[in-house]
Amino acid sequence: MTEGRTLPDNLAQAFRASDLESERIASIIRAIILATLLAAVFTARTQEADHRPLEFAVLVYGLGTIAGLLAAWRKYHHDLLPYFLVGFDIITLTTAIVMIGAEFGVAPIDAFTLPISGLLVVVFLHASLRYNPWLVVFAAGTLAAVILVASAISRVDASDFQADAAEHLLHFRVFPIIIFLLTLGILAVTTARTRRLIANVYVSTSRAATLSRYFSRDVAEELMNRPSGTPEFGDRIRAAVLFADLQGFTTMAEAMDPGELARFVSDFRERISRPVLANGGVVDKYIGDAVMAVFGAPRQAPDDAKRAILCALSMVDEIEAWSREHIKLGKPPIRIAIGGHFGDVFAGVISDGTHLEYTVIGDTVNVASRLARLPRALETPLVLSTPLVEAADYHDVRLVALPPQPLPGHPKPMPVHKLSG
Repeated sequence: MTEGRTLPDNLAQAFRASDLESERIASIIRAIILATLLAAVFTARTQEADHRPLEFAVLVYGLGTIAGLLAAWRKYHHDLLPYFLVGFDIITLTTAIVMIGAEFGVAPIDAFTLPISGLLVVVFLHASLRYNPWLVVFAAGTLAAVILVASAISRVDASDFQADAAEHLLHFRVFPIIIFLLTLGILAVTTARTRRLIANVYVSTSRAATLSRYFSRDVAEELMNRPSGTPEFGDRIRAAVLFADLQGFTTMAEAMDPGELARFVSDFRERISRPVLANGGVVDKYIGDAVMAVFGAPRQAPDDAKRAILCALSMVDEIEAWSREHIKLGKPPIRIAIGGHFGDVFAGVISDGTHLEYTVIGDTVNVASRLARLPRALETPLVLSTPLVEAADYHDVRLVALPPQPLPGHPKPMPVHKLSG
């Protein structure tokens, strides 16, 4: 009966907090029911009848109402408390209804046809506030038991059921009970669906929030759309890869205190990632004072190469503007070295058994990393492979073609373009 035990701890706590709130609402509803009962008792009073049993039943319900109010406002919680209160409500309320019926000379089973019996529906509704379908099923079982008892103690005079016996039974005995039970059935289904929806939304939101802490939005969405039991996945695709690295960072870092260094690196990462996100790329990883960005993973687009070049040019502009700010403050200039390449890569999520990492690997990545080492020698902030420029079909007079350049640790020279001026 306590589904929360099979749920994640934080979700179970959320349901428990909701249960406490529901108990407060239910206690208020119970007080309104009590006021309605008192009005019904006053209306049903006659001089001839003995009112003490009815008054006693309403008194018991009133005491239960006070107990429910105290428990709710003191935030007392126990898994069985809602079952006790709902059972108490149904038993005492139906007893009061039967006794009100007796005031009018109505048999116990027929008392459920009185308008006052509509209060039972109110009890069913506030039972469903707990988002616990088993509580609604329990309410249905309790009501069914009470109805069976009422049926057993009712005495039916055969003279009452002659020509119109079937109509009388259907309209005044069967239909109200069927309506009550159908109401409970619908509430049980609705409560179960609502609880399941809340749990699914909670789990999905929690998973998305967790993934977004470690992956970009596109990667997080890709992971969300895959079965949770198989987090590793990968594809061979064509993508553009950029590496951006600060030149002379080690010398700069040695002149900074730890707090200033932390702020500087954080500022660099914020500034260098802005063009990546603005152009629809993914920050694959930060490596100290360097950043690796990918265009075409996890989702490919026809203009991946072009957006990578536009991003690289924006990176240059961003760092140059930052450098001018530094110079005005009497600090050394900041220089960036960017390399970019386009080609086949493996892109996917890999795991070490404990942590997940989305990355791209392959010769294209290695070439882009090595191209980022050329800017200093070529006196430029940006070096792009000719395959990247051709794939982008991008023409800019500032991009000057150079003959194949040897790459450190790579067997083949690479034709490149550099940013002039």
